Parts: sequence; C-alpha cells; structure tokens
Amino acid sequence: MNTDVDFIEQTSQWDEGYLAFKVGFDGRTAVVTLTPAGQWLYGSVLCKRFPDTARYLDERYRLFLDGDLDTDTQSDTWTNNKGGSQSKLTGRADLLPADVLLRIADVLASGAERHGAENWKLIDADDHLNHALTHIYSYQAGIETGEDHIIHSLCRLLFLDHVNHMEKTDA
Repeated sequence: MNTDVDFIEQTSQWDEGYLAFKVGFDGRTAVVTLTPAGQWLYGSVLCKRFPDTARYLDERYRLFLDGDLDTDTQSDTWTNNKGGSQSKLTGRADLLPADVLLRIADVLASGAERHGAENWKLIDADDHLNHALTHIYSYQAGIETGEDHIIHSLCRLLFLDHVNHMEKTDA
C-alpha cells in the first residue's frame, strides 16, 4: 500500500486566499484546502490514514510546489498510485447535496408518470422559466399547494437549461 498523498491538481482558488487541491492516496481521492493562515482543512479519512495530517500535507505540498511530485496538471488524465488512469473531472459532483437530488428525482418520477418521461423536452424554454418563477414566487408568498416549490422550481430550471443548451447546439 502506498503511504503517500499525491497532490494531483489545484482545483480552485478563492479571492480570500484559500486554495483547494485534489489529492490521491491509497487509490482514493480527496479534497484538501489550504487557508490564508497556512492551515489545512481536510476530512476525517485523511486524519485516520495520516495521524499527523497537517504536517504531512505541508511536506507533500512543498514537494508539489517544487515540482518534485510526479503530477501532470496540464494533462486531461491522471494516474493514481495504483497505476489506474482516468480522466480529470472539471466539476465537483461530490459537492452536490444528495438529499436535494433525490427529491428532484422523486418529482421527476411523478412528472414522468403523469406526463410521460420525455414530455418536458417538448416544452418551450419560456414555459419552463414561467413555471420555475411561479414556484419561486409561490414559495416566497408562502402559498401551500402540496408541492415542494423549491424542488419543482429546480426541476424547471434544469429543464430550462437543457432546452436552451439544445437550442444553441441545434442552431
């Protein structure tokens, strides 16, 4: 088992000076954040694996900055410490709230049952926007209809984005 943490890539930088990095260890990946004060923020998995995580991350980060770690941040693929190669992700799906996505899936299932699974693709972008706004305004006004207005508005906004994207690519 590899005992190293490999800095794979810097994933983001905020105006406040925080830096986020994707790191690999034991065939897994995690995200760590370096604060402007030089402190590391990381999850419990790294704490359990590396008892003195902050000191260890400092050492590995210095090697990363010096170019002494075998990482290719210009490539669209990366290789983990087991030799497995895969595409680098540009998004952070792990940050999406699972509970919200499951509630969206429930609304989609209900809508598919009522209107057909692909019916939403036959609706104009303006209609999706209008329905999304109606749900948002109903939420703001406290109007109870038995529907989760936030989740329904999110569904309509997802549909709107997809329909707009498809119109642009078809043009």
